[in-house]
Amino acid sequence: MAEDLHDEIGGTLSVVKGIISNIDNNSNLEVKEKLLHSQQLLDNICTDLRYITHDLMPSNFINNSLENTLEETIKKVNLATSNLHFTFIKEGDVIAMDKRVELNIFRIVNELIHNIKKHANATQAIIQLNYHQNFLQLMVEDNGKGILSKNYLDQGIGFKNLKSRAEYINAKSHIDSGQNGTTIICNIPYHEKLG
Repeated sequence: MAEDLHDEIGGTLSVVKGIISNIDNNSNLEVKEKLLHSQQLLDNICTDLRYITHDLMPSNFINNSLENTLEETIKKVNLATSNLHFTFIKEGDVIAMDKRVELNIFRIVNELIHNIKKHANATQAIIQLNYHQNFLQLMVEDNGKGILSKNYLDQGIGFKNLKSRAEYINAKSHIDSGQNGTTIICNIPYHEKLG
């Protein structure tokens, strides 16, 4: 899906952008403003598409470990944010999992990073992968304002995505939130068939 989005839609957007760029610039002021605005919108769409396709399938994910991919992602997030710092911790001996499971874990972490950046007003966040004997525990903690409403957990699209991804990989998830921050734990079994 990521490759299709990037190749098909991305290619079409590039063609449209090229067509708009080549329209005669000697038009009246109103037309020029509309063309400029259209080019800016196309630039925004192309940027969004790059982020979406990267989230769906990072370019180096297939040939890289989950831990390395998360570590690289968190380094990039830290470079882009000045008032919030993410720390990545791995505990235990790594047990390789089905790539579809690892990809869903990656997407869950991305969703949680996005939620923390957008909603938590946190200054610190920790993302942990703890390899136990029978399951991998993903723990994400922040020192933000907490989740203020149970309705947000039930209705927020980010948490709906998290819940459906956790169910898909047969993970048991738990959310603990208060005014001193939020902790989200997902326990993912190593060798179960996907739903």
